[in-house]
Amino acid sequence: MKNILETLLAGQPLASEAAEAVLDRILNGEVPPEVTGALLAALRMRGETPPEIVGFARALRARMQKVETGLPLTLDTCGTGGDGGVTFNVSTAVGLLLASLGVPVAKHGNRAVSSQSGSADVLEALGLPLQHSPEGVQRALQATGFGFCFAPSFHPVLKEVASLRRSLGVRTIFNLLGPLCNPAEVSHQLLGVYDRKLTPILAEVLRDLGTTAALVVSSEDGLDELSLAAPTQVSELKEGRITTYLLTPEEAGLPRQSLAELEGGSAADNAALLERIFAGEKGPARDLVCYNAAAALWITGQAESLKAGAALAGEALDQGRVQTTLSALRRLA
Repeated sequence: MKNILETLLAGQPLASEAAEAVLDRILNGEVPPEVTGALLAALRMRGETPPEIVGFARALRARMQKVETGLPLTLDTCGTGGDGGVTFNVSTAVGLLLASLGVPVAKHGNRAVSSQSGSADVLEALGLPLQHSPEGVQRALQATGFGFCFAPSFHPVLKEVASLRRSLGVRTIFNLLGPLCNPAEVSHQLLGVYDRKLTPILAEVLRDLGTTAALVVSSEDGLDELSLAAPTQVSELKEGRITTYLLTPEEAGLPRQSLAELEGGSAADNAALLERIFAGEKGPARDLVCYNAAAALWITGQAESLKAGAALAGEALDQGRVQTTLSALRRLA
């Protein structure tokens, strides 16, 4: 481990195989916490490279409980978080909306870390069950098109580093791994990140991990999702190629809004807001959900354009389709 640490401190990158071996040893409990902390800090200071992130992701994927969906297409809308939790649970709302439109969603998520309400928190506030086993996710997907993979249940090995991460108190490579290690090994992703410089990096990582297609997004106003208040940087992975560009809400036929109109609150507050959106209430919050859903519909091939995707999403909300999905999920509880 000393040689690895010296390599990192010298500013040199690790090959993906070396990075995978490093995390294996950490998760096996073979590395003292102070050395692990130094390794994570060195990676963070220099900036994690795609091969290093790939190696860490492969090591964690090898140890997670896997969900065999048997489906040719599955989507995750999980993001990195870390944007301060400015908005409500947009990615969770988008996942439920897409499931109501027939896109199978295996949502990976956890409780709140940097916000008041994580995806698990708001789902519980909506009266929905959290899936703690591969069989539970499979049943939910088959019955409703939406399965929730509660991260601690599928990645028990991360308990090895939980206390160290808390004591460090800063972002590390582990903040990037959640969206890269979905237990259902999804084919498509809409992945929001907290820093624009990460969009091309994580698009490259997803390609190397075998993802079919993805949009990695980070807005100019600091959201880990497509924003109605500012342009959003997008790195698109499609057919093995990565292109990076800016998107604006106008391209989806939606108006600009201020961030103040889109603020989130507690899990109960956010659940109440989602219920109103799913009941067809118009307004900025609905538009934000439709915008992000449009991007997911486009990258999965379900819409020919952002405008078409936003229209499909709006129709589903007006028709109460998500409420039907919620009812089916509640019956599983």
